[in-house]
Amino acid sequence: MNLWQSYLNAYSSIPHRCEKPWGLISEPIDTVSNIAIFISAYFIFKLLKENKLGRNLKFRVFAVLVLSLGIGSTIYHAFHSPYTAIADLLPIYIFVFYSLYLFLSLITKNKMLQYGIPGLLFILQVAFRAGSLPLFVMNMPTFHIFNVFFILALSLWGYKKIGNAIIGIFPILIAYAIGIFIRSFDLVICSVNGIGTHFLWHICVAFAIYYTARFLINLSNKKLNL
Repeated sequence: MNLWQSYLNAYSSIPHRCEKPWGLISEPIDTVSNIAIFISAYFIFKLLKENKLGRNLKFRVFAVLVLSLGIGSTIYHAFHSPYTAIADLLPIYIFVFYSLYLFLSLITKNKMLQYGIPGLLFILQVAFRAGSLPLFVMNMPTFHIFNVFFILALSLWGYKKIGNAIIGIFPILIAYAIGIFIRSFDLVICSVNGIGTHFLWHICVAFAIYYTARFLINLSNKKLNL
């Protein structure tokens, strides 16, 4: 089985969502709710400017990736297809791995750790997929569930490196975990409101992204690895 066919099989296993099409738009509310991510991006750019990091290349890449998340998700929810799903999924993966790299680059000078730990997460994710781990458990994406536990484990190591400064990671985890939990009720709530809960996932993600930026900026200001 080739890679594209494997992808199509995985795509076909994505659970159906509640929201129904409106004209040419596949999921109007879920599409519009991505505005939360763009609002988050606006405040992130503002934070970077306030902290004199607007010209910092690493943080500029981070901010651009946030925009790509909003754009990709908007395209996919507006026009469902295996092709537009790539525009949604690819920025998510890149953002997660890059954010992890940026965090590590702020707390250690060890290049092996900076690149190796994101690489380890990637390898573990691929290994689970190769081992036929389901894409969803109780309608919650295993990719995101695994990320939460991975970040929790990493925070224990981070505490040894940066002490109480690691506390800033917990608002990220809380918003992320709440979003994962809420989206699992999409079809359950569907009969009540007719639109499900996926739009709330986008709002929770927007908060998690903003908290991630704030956490990383605070670490940068502390110059922990200098």
